Amino acid sequence: MGPTDDGRDDDGRAAAARVLGALTGLVPLGVVGVDSDGVAWYHSQRWQDLCASGPPGSDRAPGAPPPEPWYGALHPADREAMAARWRTQVDRRGQLGEFRMVAPDGTVRRCRASSVALVSAEGALEGYLVVIADATGAGSERPGSDGPGSDGPGSDGPGSDGPGSDGATPGGDGVPLRTLSSPHLLDVVLDRAPDVVAILSPDGSWRWSNRAAIRLLGHQERFDPAVGVFGLLHPDDVPAAQQALERARVGELGEDERLELRLRAPDGSWRWMEALCDVLVDDPAVRGIVVHLRDVTETRRALVTLEATNRRLANLVDGMHTAVVLEDEQGRVVLANQAFVDLFRLPAAPGGLVGRSLSSAGFALGELVAEPADAVDALAEIRASGCRAEAVRWVLVDGRTIECDFESVEVHGVNRGHLSAFRDVTGQARAEAERDRLIASEREENRRLAELDAYRTESIAAVSHELRTPLTSIVGYSQLLRGMLEPVVSDEQAACLDAIVRNVDRLLRLAGDVVSLDSLESRTMPLRVSDVDVPGVVHRAARTIAPEADDRGIELLVDAAQGPALCGDEGRLAQLVENLLSNAVKFTLPGGRVVVRAGPTSRPGEADRPGEADRPGELVWVISVEDTGIGIPADEIGMLSTRFFRASNARKRGFPGSGLGLSVARAIAERHSGGLSVRSVVGVGTTVTARVGHAPEESHD
Repeated sequence: MGPTDDGRDDDGRAAAARVLGALTGLVPLGVVGVDSDGVAWYHSQRWQDLCASGPPGSDRAPGAPPPEPWYGALHPADREAMAARWRTQVDRRGQLGEFRMVAPDGTVRRCRASSVALVSAEGALEGYLVVIADATGAGSERPGSDGPGSDGPGSDGPGSDGPGSDGATPGGDGVPLRTLSSPHLLDVVLDRAPDVVAILSPDGSWRWSNRAAIRLLGHQERFDPAVGVFGLLHPDDVPAAQQALERARVGELGEDERLELRLRAPDGSWRWMEALCDVLVDDPAVRGIVVHLRDVTETRRALVTLEATNRRLANLVDGMHTAVVLEDEQGRVVLANQAFVDLFRLPAAPGGLVGRSLSSAGFALGELVAEPADAVDALAEIRASGCRAEAVRWVLVDGRTIECDFESVEVHGVNRGHLSAFRDVTGQARAEAERDRLIASEREENRRLAELDAYRTESIAAVSHELRTPLTSIVGYSQLLRGMLEPVVSDEQAACLDAIVRNVDRLLRLAGDVVSLDSLESRTMPLRVSDVDVPGVVHRAARTIAPEADDRGIELLVDAAQGPALCGDEGRLAQLVENLLSNAVKFTLPGGRVVVRAGPTSRPGEADRPGEADRPGELVWVISVEDTGIGIPADEIGMLSTRFFRASNARKRGFPGSGLGLSVARAIAERHSGGLSVRSVVGVGTTVTARVGHAPEESHD
């Protein structure tokens, strides 16, 4: 057989082309039939996948100029090297090495090739068969090797040379083929294919299979060529396989119809195989059924694992209270749970949403959200950005508030869909709105109270000022009247005038105490800060109160230790001590005793006195006034610092007083980073202790 223009018969090549066309479509190998000059007369579909066009000469029209050899279709950088290798290789058999080809999509594929000589029955060279494998990413495997698990010739069972074999070794380095229709031709094309390719007779008996059958199924004693592969099938799969074979014989089996079967492996396990049949009974070169078996065991295991994982995931998602929906890149639902259907009151069950778009299932965002334009635009922007969005809130037309999280699903950097989660936060939103309303109301109330407090302060100051003017006049005119009446003024008249002056002085002190207390508590009164000699302040206050104590027959004692100066307001500290002493003398019966003590100490680690700041180690002066007076009921001690409060036993006995003395003392102590405490027993006496420290710097003049 030779080229047509040499006058030789092309029938052999036509028959070979039919055989190669029937078989090479089932394996991932490019096959090219060439003459002795390397000009192609046949190429397989796989060649088309590896190269943008057929090899030169494969589509040559009669009378056309001689084409380039087959290697003219290689990558331009590799053509010369392959040409030199082809010309220098005497018999052009065996390994041809590696080279590059440009695929139809423009990618450059690395390939390797081997060749085998084609000879006629008389032993004449008819050409070569070039087998090309895609070696892109194949690693360090030796080009052209059979690879792991390759079996040698002469094996029994699947993979052995079938009836009519002459024992010639197939492959790139084997004995030349005796004829194009020999079974060796099939070995050359298919022996390195990873999948099983077998030829069955129309009755199902075995005729031939490639070496992949040995690699996958091994040598099995139970194999009977007359029975074919049925003896290796799982019993449950035999009826389906027989039915498929019968349908193939009568032409009812589709070209792309696949059947999954289980074949027994050498270790007794079952391997899942995907079967594809090509009926070539009428082809004189084959006269059988070509079965292509692909091992899909690992794929099925992965699918089973994936399905189990998906079931667990679906059960987990379906049990969540959060509404979840997963969409693919085309916007079709992949997964949805019952909470999603219930939240948006969709008419379909979760399973009924799968494969559909949300809009077709009744989830129209523009109709569900109260402000649809903002919601639709926001969702489109989130999905276009591919970024995660959390706690996005929408108000639905029915008044409910939902909170949404959106996450893009990416696989190897490619967007494969969107995962959305929705929660009904209507109750939370209402609580937050109520909280905001209460906070706003509280702020408004605080503002109003601040205004009222400022108004009260201004009013008290104004009233005090207005009282002082006439009261001062009353005192002045009372003293003037007494001077004018002397020496004729009677004792009764003098007593009346003294009562007027005494009560006016009381009113003046009361007005002053009210203004002072208000200014101290509101911190509007600045302190005149300087270094204060606390023992000196205590002694001067005692001298001020001493005449009143003498008049009432009360013993007044002072015990003031020396110590460092205190940074504070001397006048206010004197007022504090005087108020404490005045109260003690007032509520002590004649013959009693009042003792005032003062001494420095360090502030304890934690403030244990009301109003004191926690400043461990800071200097503190402790001033205590102890009396043997009437005492205070235990349940009333906590009220002593309240404005105008007076103990019940003091009121019953008619002791005079305004109830402001202790309040003023407490305010002065707090302005000096301290506080006031009271211990008392009715009928025994009372001890009031003031702790004062350095006045805050912001109060310094």
